[in-house]
Amino acid sequence: MADETEQQLSPEAESSRYRPIKRLDESVVNRIAAGEIIHRPANALKELIENSLDAGATLIRITLKEGGIKMLQIQDNGSGIQPSDLPLLCERFATSKLRDFGDLENMSTFGFRGEALASISYVTASMNVVSKTKHQDCAFRAYYANGSLTPSKPGQSADPKQCAGTDGTLITAEDLFYNVPQRRRALRSAADEYNRALDVVSKYAVHYGGKGVGFVCRKASSNATDLNTPSSPTNSTLDTIRTLHGNAVARELVQLKGVADGNLGFQCHGWVSGANWSSKRTTMLCFINNRLVDCPLLKRSIEALYATLLPKGGHPWVYLSITVNPANVDVNVHPTKKEVHFLHEEEIVEHICQDVQKLLAGANSSRTFTFSQAVLPILAPDVGVTSASSAVAPRVTEHVSRPPLGEATSSSSSSGASGTHSPVNSVRKSDSSGPVSSSKGYPQHLVRVDAKTRTLDAMFGSKAIGKKRALESDGLESAPSDATMADLAADNEASTSVPHWAANVESSASFANTDGDGGSTSVGSLIKRGRESLNVRISDSDCSLTSVRHLRAQISKAQHRNLTDVVQNHTFVGVVDLRKGLSLVQHETRLLLVNHDAMIREFAYQLVLRQFGSLSRIRLDPAPKLDDLVRLALQDTVGIPEDDSGSIEATREKIVQLLVGNAEMIQEYFSVCLDAEKRTIEALPSLLSGSGVYGSAIEFDRLPQLLVRMATRVGWSDEQECFDTFARQLAWSCTPCPPPAAAAVTPAAEAATAANISEEASVDVAQRQQEEARAEKEREEEQEASKRKVQHLWFDSMAKSRGKYVPSKATNEYVIQVANLPDLYRVFERC
Repeated sequence: MADETEQQLSPEAESSRYRPIKRLDESVVNRIAAGEIIHRPANALKELIENSLDAGATLIRITLKEGGIKMLQIQDNGSGIQPSDLPLLCERFATSKLRDFGDLENMSTFGFRGEALASISYVTASMNVVSKTKHQDCAFRAYYANGSLTPSKPGQSADPKQCAGTDGTLITAEDLFYNVPQRRRALRSAADEYNRALDVVSKYAVHYGGKGVGFVCRKASSNATDLNTPSSPTNSTLDTIRTLHGNAVARELVQLKGVADGNLGFQCHGWVSGANWSSKRTTMLCFINNRLVDCPLLKRSIEALYATLLPKGGHPWVYLSITVNPANVDVNVHPTKKEVHFLHEEEIVEHICQDVQKLLAGANSSRTFTFSQAVLPILAPDVGVTSASSAVAPRVTEHVSRPPLGEATSSSSSSGASGTHSPVNSVRKSDSSGPVSSSKGYPQHLVRVDAKTRTLDAMFGSKAIGKKRALESDGLESAPSDATMADLAADNEASTSVPHWAANVESSASFANTDGDGGSTSVGSLIKRGRESLNVRISDSDCSLTSVRHLRAQISKAQHRNLTDVVQNHTFVGVVDLRKGLSLVQHETRLLLVNHDAMIREFAYQLVLRQFGSLSRIRLDPAPKLDDLVRLALQDTVGIPEDDSGSIEATREKIVQLLVGNAEMIQEYFSVCLDAEKRTIEALPSLLSGSGVYGSAIEFDRLPQLLVRMATRVGWSDEQECFDTFARQLAWSCTPCPPPAAAAVTPAAEAATAANISEEASVDVAQRQQEEARAEKEREEEQEASKRKVQHLWFDSMAKSRGKYVPSKATNEYVIQVANLPDLYRVFERC
């Protein structure tokens, strides 16, 4: 009857009924404690990352399934765990980093309580560890459940088993919070949990990116990585920020360094955003003694500081690394170690904020040009575009003398604060005309580009120019009419410098003509094929050779980012001088003078390496003989007497034998096809498909010299050097050949000609004048064809959608700023 009465009690009466005090079961205690430390997968991942860093790891790989709920795996290359320590690995309060309470006063490691792995084992269905030290011959695998070793299968021993593995530790935790359904239901979606975990990894990657520690994070269902930072000692913190947060953030950051106070016992360094950058929310990365923590006081102070600099609703990006005397820091104040307390907190925060304010004030005074940077991105510091208001050097290929740029305090600012007065700085400072918001809509900031209506060539009268204007007025330049393309093809055919070869573009798989009748390619098919191929993006070949991959990596490493944007998004104005290799291009509101010879050589070099082993071919019909071409080149070579036929023939034989001996290699990799038996050259590489419309990419006038350079300037002994030098010789052969200049007539020659005319009255003077006019006309047509080739074949192919040319930092020496629209408006206003 008493039992029935107890069952009928209300919940209020039941709660007020007296119950005796009992000791909780050990498993209940451990599960409650685990819930205080592991709130979600991101907390577990943070603990495991810190364990890997304590072990001295330089590369940490993380794999998550369903945001870490179903599976969380972390692998490092640290010191590993001894097999004798594996039984105690997941027991509570078992640690190698703390021996007594006094050690907390000088704690230099992340972990100290020995609760992280134990807590994870209490809330996961399965947890296994594979670890190997450098001195062990094999790794050991152990399974854990509820803080102790457990067999992998029922009936087996729970002792660690030997297995294969690499140096370091691999920890896998599956089915997180399987025994805590309330916590499992409180978690958000898998995507949200994955983003939280990724945010933790990215913060540690920024802090340790400059210390040679790399991080890789991906989803278990995907082979693609969502975060990947290199584990290189040469990598800097700013490089990691640029990789993870983008160049838009990195170029607006200002470095904070030299902040220290001996009395307060702290040091601080980091990167903070300037007044030209803001976002919808604050990004705060705070590390105290290398620990990722939250410091509410510091965050509020920083936000209050930026509130006076940023527009309403704008927030900064801040990364700070603070080093405090370990004796002044209490790390044991939060279960998840999310916060720490340290002495003199208010004084240290005030000191940091004062230094940040001074830094921003100085940076803004030397960064006024960045107000218009959104309109003119060419003004980034590594562009180094030279103002050319003074006289331009007679040839851009010569070194342009100018003071070197000083090292900027900011990643995107000039060194105006350091006192340097280079021409670049003076140009940038003169460009500041107020904030972008106030300059929008002003005529001096409008980008005027309309290549369809008028070009530089249109200002000069010429029949060839008339064809070009008809081409441009037809609409898009990339899709001219068939009649105009036929005229261009005819002009190119008439002006080609190789009178006996018909070059037919074909695939590298065959030398056969594309026409069904086996005859020469018709003009109509050439136009159709050229129009389609000139709009096709050039893709990289699949090459497994380490040397080629290394050469491609060098191209990416030497990339000049801002000049790449200029080249890939330019508007070609016109060729200034073919002999000096000068052209004008426009980028937004700036007019630039460039050395197109240097750019074409570098672009062609990149095309050879990018299409290594899969270059299309140009068939030479009839195939010229190697002996004739080499002999022709040696006759014009300096150092070989013209009357010494024996020396020329001996050198010719050595060159031909060397080329024929390597014919198989250069045909497979570079599509230079040589017939060893006939000693002829059958085909040459076509770097740009569809180049037959505007002529071959390789200048046939340079073919004899190219063969000699292949034999004398290619390092045949080393693989990488061979590929590099051979590609550079092919690129040299692509440099445009200007037509020969008309012979200068001296006064003596004129007098002699007049005497001959007077003595030989039978000479038809009118016929001679017609021949001279015809020769002059042919030179003009050749010159126009060369200009069209520079513009339409090369510069049009440099776009990102086509050839994706990546200029190097060295190429920046060949770019000179001629004028910019805002400065011109200032001149007109004064007039």
